[in-house]
Amino acid sequence: MMHHDLKCLWEPFDDIVAKRKTFELRLNDRQFMPADTVRLHRMIDGADSEESVYFEIDHIVYGLYIGGLKLNWCIISIPNQISYCAPKMPSVMI
Repeated sequence: MMHHDLKCLWEPFDDIVAKRKTFELRLNDRQFMPADTVRLHRMIDGADSEESVYFEIDHIVYGLYIGGLKLNWCIISIPNQISYCAPKMPSVMI
């Protein structure tokens, strides 16, 4: 079991949080496996917004298992149970 920290563009990230997107297509350069944990970091204009979601991979489809999915690519299932981490608010002195 491994942990993966990955970047995610803001639009698909927002769809994951809203549960409109339940999968992630990724180059399988990290040898993703079921039971691995993932933290997706929300990226805006190349910068980390400090928002993230955390989940455990429960199912993966690897390239060559279905037509059209190339070797070294995979589809990671995003479960209904995800943990959302909001950005930290700066401290304000009054």
